[in-house]
Amino acid sequence: MAHVVLHVAALPTGRMHLEPHVVICSQTTPTVRDGALCWVKILTVGEELRAVVSVGGKCKIVSNITLAELVSVLEEAKALVHEAGRH
Repeated sequence: MAHVVLHVAALPTGRMHLEPHVVICSQTTPTVRDGALCWVKILTVGEELRAVVSVGGKCKIVSNITLAELVSVLEEAKALVHEAGRH
């Protein structure tokens, strides 16, 4: 997987030209939600680090996400990319 770091505001508002496999952000946009195979929105809620994780369109909330859990999400996305032949 290639890595590109952009501010979410820098992403195009129309059809996503980059077609990223994974986006990690503190806020999502319709472009991110509709265009990325996997996205992770990380928020601080009180003293809790909460993540909304979407992999292949399936969303879940992870409380106090750890680095190991984040790496697991990336591995899931990588497996989906390989299954779909989107190297």
